[in-house]
Amino acid sequence: AARMLPMTNVSRNDAENFCRWLTMGERAKGLLEPRQIYRLPTDHEWSMAAGLPREKGDSPAERSDRIEGMYPWGFTWPPTPAPGNLWDATAAGTVRSKDNIKGLNDKFAGLSPVRSFPADPRTKIFDLAGNVWEWVEEDFGGDDSKLARQGVVRGGSWRTKERKELLASHRRHL
Repeated sequence: AARMLPMTNVSRNDAENFCRWLTMGERAKGLLEPRQIYRLPTDHEWSMAAGLPREKGDSPAERSDRIEGMYPWGFTWPPTPAPGNLWDATAAGTVRSKDNIKGLNDKFAGLSPVRSFPADPRTKIFDLAGNVWEWVEEDFGGDDSKLARQGVVRGGSWRTKERKELLASHRRHL
């Protein structure tokens, strides 16, 4: 079977529209009950999948970066072995850079096919860290009116190298 790359350059609106399209198609085939739907995960659901305890704060902005030392793969920094496709020696080498996550080599210079890394043994979820940022349902929120209505992505990408951006509690506004 062909190994598929993840979708990239997908807006939150595109992702939500895909969920609606998939819901309608699977309901028409009798694969979903009338009340069942596909949707983006909530910010809390993404946090639970990453193993975080219940976080304080009324918005993703208020919850972002509040829990230190926990990553989607556990508690080690730098991660070993590679838990997902991150900015490693292979990726940095393609642009003659040394700014990669030290000691990490996942062997992918760019995007990796979906399920290239083992599922998290705790949750059985694939690809929660790295490869592509993942949308959640909520707006970023918070006190900054320029950011409050922006969407939220979690989990980092193959270009992510900063420890803080890979914290399970980190939220990025887009």
